[in-house]
Amino acid sequence: MLADGEYGEFFPLSILLFGYNDTVSFYDYPMTKEEVVKNGWKWQSPPATSQHQDFPETVFLPDDIHDTDRSILDQILTCSDCSKNYRIIAQEFKFYQEAPIPLPRLCPFCRYRDRLALHNQKTMRLILCAHCKKEIATPLDPTEFRQILCEECYLKEVY
Repeated sequence: MLADGEYGEFFPLSILLFGYNDTVSFYDYPMTKEEVVKNGWKWQSPPATSQHQDFPETVFLPDDIHDTDRSILDQILTCSDCSKNYRIIAQEFKFYQEAPIPLPRLCPFCRYRDRLALHNQKTMRLILCAHCKKEIATPLDPTEFRQILCEECYLKEVY
């Protein structure tokens, strides 16, 4: 690692256990399969069938958590969006009962994807500094913030 200049650096993406499209980076920096493979990274292809072979039946999930008993913890559920299998664990079931929230019909990956969609997109905008009118690039939305300053003006304000 010393000879290659890799010592002290992040692990290279080529040794990831997961495909690039199954990481958080994929949501921030989406790439096509061809781009990922060209970089030498892994791409996770979905299995031919994602249904669990031993449990092909669909489990009915009631809308009210109080209509569900602990036997759901022994069931394998299927995501209504991507058809991946997932399970409800005891701590999660307890949380849903105390909240009270109905059991999720989406797998954890689809729920995470939906939460990320609610976040602000990381897009850079070119705007003018509120003080010196110098053009700056920022991810902040100028309609949401009263004034956005360049680094020099910000440092003058703070110090």
